[in-house]
Amino acid sequence: MESGIRLKDDGHYEMPLPFKKGRPNLPDNKVCGIHRLRCLEKKLKGNEQYCRDYKTFMDETIACGDAELVPEEDSKTPAWYIPHHGVYHPPKSLFHVKPEDQDYLRFLWWKDGDLKAQPSIYRMKVHLFGAASSPGCANYGLKHLAAQGQGRFREETIRFIQKNFYVDDGLASVESENQAIQLVKEARELCRTGKLRLHKFISNSKEVLATIPEEECAKAVKDLTMMLGEPHMERALGVQWCVTSDELQFRVVVKENPLTRRGVLSTVASVYDPLGFVAPFILVGKQILQQMCRDKLSWDDPLPDDLRPLWESWLQDLKNLAGVRIQRYYLPSSFKVQHYELHHFSDASVSGYGECSYLRAVSTSGEVHCSLVMGKSRVAPTKVTTIPRLELSAAVVAVRTSDMLKK
Repeated sequence: MESGIRLKDDGHYEMPLPFKKGRPNLPDNKVCGIHRLRCLEKKLKGNEQYCRDYKTFMDETIACGDAELVPEEDSKTPAWYIPHHGVYHPPKSLFHVKPEDQDYLRFLWWKDGDLKAQPSIYRMKVHLFGAASSPGCANYGLKHLAAQGQGRFREETIRFIQKNFYVDDGLASVESENQAIQLVKEARELCRTGKLRLHKFISNSKEVLATIPEEECAKAVKDLTMMLGEPHMERALGVQWCVTSDELQFRVVVKENPLTRRGVLSTVASVYDPLGFVAPFILVGKQILQQMCRDKLSWDDPLPDDLRPLWESWLQDLKNLAGVRIQRYYLPSSFKVQHYELHHFSDASVSGYGECSYLRAVSTSGEVHCSLVMGKSRVAPTKVTTIPRLELSAAVVAVRTSDMLKK
């Protein structure tokens, strides 16, 4: 990637496919590609709206240059053909693929969307949406673009692009609205140098949003909910963020899953809690699931009578997660910090173990403020383990969490 990435004359970045060991000699699988296209054809003919949307998308993809018709002289050479199917998703900026790698991304499609015609051979000129390699390539390209801004943009802006993005979502917190306005302005300018559009902005400050063109803000910013003072919720990397109150919250929609091991797993996994704010509660659900595994129940066996009351009680409590609210910021805005401390507590029992981490800050006037940073909980192994060993396991989790947070 380091030797293959380059800035094209049109301002777009181009990079190779990230093969592990050179460029592989893949077999010609055109026959397989034709078979998969016939399967797609049946689906298109069976759903008019899907067919219209698919044709429109393919026409736009070809028209904008993201895909091209393979020239007649090249179409006879053996190549690798990829199947394709429709996924509804918002449009995203894509990095270009080196020309010598584009024949790994050939596909079959009907010219002008005419299903009665013979399929033509096309190839993608950009990294694919949905390919396993694409998130890594997007991250690499974004960080490379930021590195090229050295000397032209502030270090804070470059660090935001390099360190604060998860694929194409960026999160940052700064001390003042002026800093936020400057960060947004420079980050957009930096991304434009590589023909990338940074948009869908959301902020807990109306002053910051007022400096950003409306079409570059998140759709929800245009809603009246903010003006009416009603809670406005936004998803930030899967976590519910109430923008108006600046709190992290949980909104769990409980689906009617069957009372089986499969249904229990689906419900427990539906609570997304990466920072472990409700880890003690999730632990109970995991323990019920573990007991079902201990009883060697298959995926679709009904919940045993002895576990049913526990599960029903847990489901009732699940609705109460909507009342859990965590301040997004660790410290009050007026708190002048003299120094920080990280404190970790770990413990274990026969049913589970875990840890919680707190940030303790001391102000210049001697005041102390503590806030929960994150927590972790795990069920005890099914194999019988002594309490001291479990407590050591909990201590290991605490140490690893400490190392990660300090980094």
